[in-house]
Amino acid sequence: MFAKSLPNFSKSAKAFSLIEVVLALGIVSFAMMAVVGTLPVGLRSSQQSRSQIAAANIARQIQGDLQQISFQNTSTDALTIEKLPNNPFYFSQDGTRSEERDAYYVANFTLNQVTAPGLSVNSSNARSVKVSITYPAGVAQANRQEVVYSLLLAKQKND
Repeated sequence: MFAKSLPNFSKSAKAFSLIEVVLALGIVSFAMMAVVGTLPVGLRSSQQSRSQIAAANIARQIQGDLQQISFQNTSTDALTIEKLPNNPFYFSQDGTRSEERDAYYVANFTLNQVTAPGLSVNSSNARSVKVSITYPAGVAQANRQEVVYSLLLAKQKND
C-alpha cells in the first residue's frame, strides 16, 4: 500500500563514456601544467618588482637626506656642502637603514657639476647627484644587480 515504485531506468539514458572522461581529464591536466609552469616566472617577476620599488624608495630617502644638508654661504655664493653623510649607506631588505652586516642594499652617491645647456639654475648653485644602489649585498660585486638614479640638488637663495 505504501510501496514506492522504483524509477524506470531506460537504456536511452545519456552518460559519459570512460574514454570521454579520460580525454577530458587529459585536457584539464595539460592546461593545469601550463598554468603551474608559469608560476616561477610570475614569482621571479614579483620579487624583481619589489626590489626595484625598494631601490626607488631608497633613492628617495637619500634625496631627502641630501636636500636637508646645510650649505655654507660664501662670497661667490657657490654651492659648498659643509658635511656630507657617510657614504655608502646600507639598507635592509624592506628598505630601512641598517648596519653593514644586516644589509641587503648598498647605496652610494656622487656629486657632480651640473652642465646642461638651457638650464635655468646657476650651475654654481646646483649639483647632479648620481645614486647607485646594488643588491643583494651578501654576494660578490660581479653578481649584484645595480640600479642608478640621477637627481638634481640645488641651493635655494633667500632674497
